Order: sequence, then C-alpha cells, then structure tokens
Amino acid sequence: MIKRLRYQFILISMSSVGVIFCFMLFAINISMTVSMRKDAVFTLQRVIENQEQEPSLKKGDIIGKKVPRISNLKRTTVAKLNNDGQITAIIDNGNKNLSRDEIQQLTEEIYKTGKENGMVQENQFLLHKTSYGYILAFMDCSHELENTRRLVNICLVIGILAVGILMVTVIFLSNLVVNPIEEGFQRQKQFVADASHELKTPLTVISANVSVLEDMYGENQWTSYVQTEIERMSRLINDMLKLVRMEQPAVTYSGESFDFSKMAMEVLLPYECLAYEQGKQFMYEVEPGLKINGDRDLLTQMLHIFVDNAFKYSEAGGEVKVTVKKLKKKISIKVYNTGEGISEKARKQIFQRFYREEDSHNRRTEGYGLGLSIAQTILDLYHGKVNVMSDGQTYASFEIQL
Repeated sequence: MIKRLRYQFILISMSSVGVIFCFMLFAINISMTVSMRKDAVFTLQRVIENQEQEPSLKKGDIIGKKVPRISNLKRTTVAKLNNDGQITAIIDNGNKNLSRDEIQQLTEEIYKTGKENGMVQENQFLLHKTSYGYILAFMDCSHELENTRRLVNICLVIGILAVGILMVTVIFLSNLVVNPIEEGFQRQKQFVADASHELKTPLTVISANVSVLEDMYGENQWTSYVQTEIERMSRLINDMLKLVRMEQPAVTYSGESFDFSKMAMEVLLPYECLAYEQGKQFMYEVEPGLKINGDRDLLTQMLHIFVDNAFKYSEAGGEVKVTVKKLKKKISIKVYNTGEGISEKARKQIFQRFYREEDSHNRRTEGYGLGLSIAQTILDLYHGKVNVMSDGQTYASFEIQL
C-alpha cells in the first residue's frame, strides 16, 4: 500500500511536469513558426508592391526617391504568371540555388494549391492577382525552419535533463511525504496486532467459563448465544491478525509450484452441498493442469473468500458460477452470482476493511467486511488483479487474474 502510494505520488508529479513541458515545447515551436511566416509574408508583400509600382515609374522619378529596404531578397524569387498559372517572366531570382526548371516545378505546385499564401517545400509563397494574371513571390525559409528545429531540439535536451533532475527530487520528496503516512500506518497495524492479542486472552477465559457453566448446569440458549458471539469475535480477531501479518514488508509468500486446478476443485466441491441446502444453482468449470507458484493455503483462502461471498449475496433460487481457466500466461478466475448486485459507489470501496453497504440485505448478511480486504491483500502479494462488474441490481461478477 505504501509503495503504491509512493508510486502514485511520483507518477502524478512527473505526469504533470511532462504535460507542462510538452505544452511549452509545442508553444515555442508554434510561436517561432508563426513569427517566421509572418515576417516572410510581410517581406513578400513589400516585394510585390514594388513590382506593381515599377511599370508606372520613369527613370527620372527614381532619383531622390527613397526606396524602402527589403531584407531577405537574396532568397526571394518573383515571377509573372498568366491566368492559367504559366510563367510568362521571371522578374527576379534572388535564390541562385534554384534553376528555371525548379522554379517552374515549384510554381506549378503552388498554383495547384489554390491558395493566395502558404508554405510549399519550405518556401513561403504569396500569389497576387493582377490585370494580366498573377504575380508570384516565394521565399526560401529553410534556414529559419532549421533554426526553429535546432532550438526545439536544444529545448528538448535541456527539458529531458531538467525532468531527470526533477525526478530525483520528486523521489526524494516522495519519501518525505509518504514517511509520516507510513509511520501512522505502521502504528495502526501494531495497535491492531496488540489489541487482537490482548482480546484473545479474555475471550479464551470467557469461553472456558461458559464451558464450565454448561457442564454444571447444562447447555441453554444463553450460553449458546455467548459461545456463538465468542466464535464470531475469534474469527474477527484471527482475520485482523492475518491482515497484519500479510502486510508486514519483511514477510514473503513465495511458496512452491502446485496444481491450482486440483486445489480449486477441492475448494468448490463442498459448496455443492451448501447450494443444495440453500436451493441455489451452483455451476463451475475448472480447466485441468493449471500450475502456479505460491502459498497453497493463502491462495486456497483467497478462492474460498470469493466463492463464499458469492453464496452470501445471492438470493434464494439464484445462480453462482465459477470459472477457472488459463488466459495467456495467467490464471483467470471468474466468480459470478445473481442477486442485488453492487452499486458503483460500493465497487470503489468494497475492498476496504470493514466496508459494508448500508442496506438491509447486507446488514442481515453475517460478517465484518474483512473477507474481500484479505483476498485483495493476498492478490497484492502475487501481483494479481481483480475487476468487479455489476449492474447494481441483478448480478455481481469478480474477475481475478493471477
């Protein structure tokens, strides 16, 4: 539990940082690309404006006239097109790396887009409609795009290093955050263990005294009630002690390989008599030859808990079905019963200690709400998983994987 809490803290913290970092990287990339294209479009607009003004200017008009300076002309190509998109004249080719054939090919590709401006093959273009056709201006932006990519890569490397350093910090902080919880949890477990041991002695004394009274005066309903309550309290104490022992970090339950199918049959067969007595339909299917490494007693108890739970919460005349089979490399166990089902709220809390739903049926059912908590603890020891499914009204199903 403590390990899971620590992992969740680290996962949530690093996920949040990762999302923020990805957003910042995306924002930087978009911002630089938009800025570069905006500057390129501005340059192309100035180039086209100059080309439109040139035919009306006379030689004498240029003298003394301030002609605005336009940057990036060395990478700008300007051409006149007819209404069909064919080049009639290349006015200026500042990009000496482009041949006429390449200009022709690029022009055709730009014209086919049907757009007035855009990006084609790392060239920002602007297509302007005129009385004789079009003026097309495009600028090579490969240098700016390469700079953008280089900056993003640098940010990515810096970000990965920062995330790595932050992860070490988060791992350290997780210990500081979780340690008080772990200490409290350990104190709680110690209290439960101590209290359970202390309760065992008086229960034993009471049970012995009741037995003496029965020997002296004979058995009656009062002594019978006392013995029943002693047995219930003893089961509760034993269950609490089991939970405490299983949650000790130093305790391991590796076990040896055994026939899980045979064990399952030994668990299920006695329930045929119980089903007959309660008037319930009990069906089971166990795939033979399933092997598993583990503690036989613990896994037997786990299966007992789920099957016993199905019988407790199925109505008279209802159905209980158990299926044990191999699913890929794991053992799959499905325990199904008809009945009132499990509400959505209960499905989230059903494996908590002492949890029981607040309804009349569950209150009439014997137990303290520790069984499923013990089963979950056993599954955690073997990294097993359980999935609860129910419509909340007519059935409940537990699907376990080991």
